[in-house]
Amino acid sequence: MKLNFTAFGYYFGIAINWKKLQNDVIGYTNRCMDGKYIITLDYDGLELEWIEQEIKAIQETFGLGNFYIFKSNKGYHAVCLDKVTLNYYLKIASNTSVDEDYINVPLRYGKKLWTLRITPKNKKEINFVEELKSNHEGSRLKSYAHKTLLENYFGLKIQEGFRFDNETNLIMAKYKI
Repeated sequence: MKLNFTAFGYYFGIAINWKKLQNDVIGYTNRCMDGKYIITLDYDGLELEWIEQEIKAIQETFGLGNFYIFKSNKGYHAVCLDKVTLNYYLKIASNTSVDEDYINVPLRYGKKLWTLRITPKNKKEINFVEELKSNHEGSRLKSYAHKTLLENYFGLKIQEGFRFDNETNLIMAKYKI
């Protein structure tokens, strides 16, 4: 809505935009209870083949284990259960084609939590696409809590033979879209 008027010899113009918030959505954050992070990447508007090539490159460059790829509303989510420090996570994420806001907004506002949605947005579900295997699988401690979420929510079966922490709690997020 636009409103223009003159008062006291001045011309005023006001533009008001509003967006009706739809529903609450729920997501999980990548922070672990010990202060480390799993790798979560949110790709918008890129082809799956491009994302696969990029993930294979970062698996080799950073020695990362398997990635799980999910189809989202506007693109893809990529998740690796390897636990890393905040600085290492930022180094990994900055070497990808994920949206710059996905990386930077949590650094400027809030608690340095990167969130991936698990509930539908605009009636579009998040769906598992594939697992990208890595030669580096098992070289790092992994998040058991995130493994449990992916298995229970998406029906995945993640290999047991690797080192998982003992943590069962996750930081979840509920927000309006």
